[in-house]
Amino acid sequence: MKRRKRRSRLLGVKHSNSKHGKRAPWEGFEEVALPVQLAGSWHASMANHTYGVLIWYGHSTPWGVFDQMMVSRLDGRKEHDWWVLQRIKDAIFGADREAFELYPAAERVRDKAHSYHLWVLEEGAQIPLGKLEGAAQPKGYPSASSCSHLTPEEEGAE
Repeated sequence: MKRRKRRSRLLGVKHSNSKHGKRAPWEGFEEVALPVQLAGSWHASMANHTYGVLIWYGHSTPWGVFDQMMVSRLDGRKEHDWWVLQRIKDAIFGADREAFELYPAAERVRDKAHSYHLWVLEEGAQIPLGKLEGAAQPKGYPSASSCSHLTPEEEGAE
């Protein structure tokens, strides 16, 4: 409870409770005042009723320039839902921008805030991995049976 109140206070938003495991309807993100203690570390802060997002624009790297999002739940719960992170990225940076999540070498792991970092590519840039053309976003969560790790040749052999 302390973490939830502290995080909500830092981001300047009120958290709406969801009773009996029911999720509140999705709300868009609004810019909220960046806490003074984070002003030198982050450029912007956004939130809705469930999630807080800190944003750092323009990380220059040898691979190009990336924007960074740090996403966490206002109630402090540990929840890693790919579709939620996709939706947050789309709401803040747009559906046409690609992002990735890094799973670093063990000595680089930092996990103190139950938050998730997404690195957003520059507009028009595309990660040269995954399905590169004709990808469609499903309306709901994919079922486990629809996920295949077989090659097309292996699928035809069944």
